[in-house]
Amino acid sequence: MIENFFNELMLWNPLYWGGLVLFLFILFKIIKNLGKIFIFLIILGLVVYTVNYFYPEFLGQAMEFIGKESKELPLIKDL
Repeated sequence: MIENFFNELMLWNPLYWGGLVLFLFILFKIIKNLGKIFIFLIILGLVVYTVNYFYPEFLGQAMEFIGKESKELPLIKDL
């Protein structure tokens, strides 16, 4: 589907170019009204999605590491 979209853009299909321009216009209008924290969360989500897309094992390994490390941390009542 994405390949078809970019192929149509390379063929200068005005319907696809109009859709892209409209999408970018709406996207920038939405981003303009969002708070900075929400924009940061969107960017963080896109980074996580990109890492997951190219290296899906990384998130699983990171979660296992965090789970293992959190089990090794002493609880406050144990101090």
